[in-house]
Amino acid sequence: MSLSDAIAKRAQRLLERKSLDDQLPALKPRSKERERIIVEKKISDLDKEIQKDDSEIKKLEIEDAEKQKKLAEKAAAEEVAKKAAEEEAAKKAAEEEAAKKAAEENAAEDADNENPQMTEEEKAAKKAADEEAAKKAADEEAAKKAAKDEAAKKAAEDKAAREPPSDNENDDIISRLRKGQPISKLKKPISISVEALLSPKQHVVGHKNGFGKPVIILDNTFPYARICRIRRDIAHDKSSPNIMLQRRGGELKPNSVEKWGVDDLSAVKMIAIDVPLDYASSPVNLVKLIPKMTGTEKDAFKANNETIPRQPDVQLYCEWKEPLILDTGKEVYSSWESRATCRLIWKKNADAYLLYVAKCIEEWYQKVSGGQYADEPMPTIEIFRAGRSMSPGTEATPTPKNTPRQTPEPKVTLVPFRMKPPQGTGNKSPSILSSDDDEETEEEDEEEEEEEEEEEEEEEEEEEEEEEEEEEETEQELREKRLREIEDQYRAKHKISSKARLTSKQEKTIKKTFTSTYGAFEETEQELREKQIRGIEDQYRAKHKISPKAKLTLKQEKAIKKKLTSTYGVI
Repeated sequence: MSLSDAIAKRAQRLLERKSLDDQLPALKPRSKERERIIVEKKISDLDKEIQKDDSEIKKLEIEDAEKQKKLAEKAAAEEVAKKAAEEEAAKKAAEEEAAKKAAEENAAEDADNENPQMTEEEKAAKKAADEEAAKKAADEEAAKKAAKDEAAKKAAEDKAAREPPSDNENDDIISRLRKGQPISKLKKPISISVEALLSPKQHVVGHKNGFGKPVIILDNTFPYARICRIRRDIAHDKSSPNIMLQRRGGELKPNSVEKWGVDDLSAVKMIAIDVPLDYASSPVNLVKLIPKMTGTEKDAFKANNETIPRQPDVQLYCEWKEPLILDTGKEVYSSWESRATCRLIWKKNADAYLLYVAKCIEEWYQKVSGGQYADEPMPTIEIFRAGRSMSPGTEATPTPKNTPRQTPEPKVTLVPFRMKPPQGTGNKSPSILSSDDDEETEEEDEEEEEEEEEEEEEEEEEEEEEEEEEEEETEQELREKRLREIEDQYRAKHKISSKARLTSKQEKTIKKTFTSTYGAFEETEQELREKQIRGIEDQYRAKHKISPKAKLTLKQEKAIKKKLTSTYGVI
């Protein structure tokens, strides 16, 4: 495949991807989830193909460059050979001319020797003829030399027009600019590569698809306080990886029905923030979650010609215990997770955790850049557990560790001297009253401790229940998704409309297919109840000859519920 064909092929795929990107906003509703998943799968496949095209184009560019280099070397060798041949021919012609001249002189001497009786007039005429011939030969030689110099001058002018002159020459810049010619060579060429706008300590470490092709920049000015930024004013090169192909949030593990989670993480070390160039406040404020705006609030912004606040982009750098094998066969142990994929990993705790990581890194960077802790490594970033609810935008704290409980010192109630004893204490002395109060205080403290322990146990049980509920919800969602896929295949195979109601026999067939593919079909209590209701309703419709699509009256629904109650118990 030629380079032009590869570029055209990649351009076609980019157009296809743009078309699919334009379709995504219309597929946000839950009812179009399946179509959205299909489109996202196509986008992912196109990204992989585009990446392959990029590597193919790079390979073809290298091959073309090598071919051009070989052609240039061949042309230079031919030029050298041609020049050597011309010099050899000129040398040979000069030798022939010298030999010819020597032969003529010898012939003239021989003629003089043969005619010793030549008169003075004949000698003078012969001398004039020889001088005329010598002058003519000199003129021809001068004309050849002038033509050669003119050709060399023209070649030099053509070369100067093709290549820019050096800086130390007096160039007519205005004339060259008007003619569209290069003005001069720079002592240090201006780089138009990816890192032209970056400092020597800044490097591109990844990119993603999106508006302006955002890239992640690593600022390594302080080795113990590295920060990352997301920028859209720098075009990414083909050496930086596409971070969207390495994300793990919400994805299934290889050969497993489980998704990547917090337990699979080994470390969290960096966070990339989209910070505007003119932003003067702390970047931590950009990580705080912007509350969702109502339509009325958005209309108010539009009425005042104000820009609706947009949630700045953040990417969390995570390191994993197990590698992810890419389509190229390469193993990667890290990923950049967006806010959306972080929510799939940390659940409700994602926004608070992003804020915690940003605060740790950015505050440490401020200290190190200000001259403090320059040679000390950054403190380790804690990994939060998933599912714990925290109010977004607040200061996050890491997951508390189990620490031994310290018994608080007993509170001593001081009784002033000669104070009237409280009612019911009799005539006890102040020291006795104080000891009684101490015992009561200790008993109260013990009761408070027991209550606190009970509350903590209840909280732990609630958290465990929440985690179990989330796991059950995840399993339920996966099972429902697989069941929908099998149902869609069944409807497509038997040409049944997606809106048409399935019969009990058809539902049994679908569940049988599900059981043979994924194992036993476990019905929830709600599903079992719905199945029972559908069975009673089908019997009622068949008995009274009511169409499956016909809407039931209130009286008919009451009759069905009564039958259900008498058969299976109270609803």
